[in-house]
Parts: sequence; structure tokens; C-alpha cells
Amino acid sequence: RFNRASLINVGFLESGNDTDYIAMHDVDLLPLNEELDYSFPATGPFHVASPELHPLYHYSTYVGGILLLTKQHYRMCNGMSNRFWGWGREDDEFYRRIKGAGLQLFRPSGITSGYKTFQHLHDPAWRKRDQKRIASQKQ
Repeated sequence: RFNRASLINVGFLESGNDTDYIAMHDVDLLPLNEELDYSFPATGPFHVASPELHPLYHYSTYVGGILLLTKQHYRMCNGMSNRFWGWGREDDEFYRRIKGAGLQLFRPSGITSGYKTFQHLHDPAWRKRDQKRIASQKQ
């Protein structure tokens, strides 16, 4: 089964000391607006794919899709939980880690393309998402 969080944790570790920040970027979310900012998130975690712009997820605690963090901020969150197998929930838990670390979350402003800011490339007829829950993952 797929474990997105563990892959992001491995990417963080493999990046070594050669990088200052990481981009947690879903492969099925393509940015369509050139005004999106992928620069160094000095002030805190920067959620590029904010709920106001993402074509599917519009809840205020959503931090999935595309999130930029300094390596220091990622360490402060103790990375992501490896307990989430299949699709979903790991981002929601990571939001709690961001808040628990006392970090402020920043999001784009001045982007006028709304829900057309990204193209979400997922066809459930072609590739079903593994949504089986293990034990108490929802809690």
C-alpha cells in the first residue's frame, strides 16, 4: 500500500544538507498560474495549494497538495506520521503538527484564478484510490 508521508520523510532525509527547504508536492496537482510563489518560505510553512485555490479541497485546515517548509520547520513538526497507509488523512494530521509546533501557516494572496489555479489529474475510473482505513487512523 502507498504511504505518502513516509515517502516525504525519506525525501527529506535524502536531501541531506544540500537544501534549505522542501516542497511537499502532489504529483497529480499541476499549477496553472505563473504568479504562484515557490520561493523560500522564511516566515513559516507556505501552503501553495490553499483551500481558496484547490479545485477539490476547501476546508480551512487543509494543507495538502503543495506545501513548502524550511527544513528547520519540518524538524520542528517531527516530520510526517508514517502511520497513514492508502489515500488521505496524513495531511490533516500534519496540520496538527504544524500548529503543535507553534508555527503560523501562510497562504497565497492576490491570486485571482480561484479554483482554476490548478489542474487536478486524477481519474477514479482509471486508478481507484486506496481508501481503506486501518485501525483508528481517523482518530
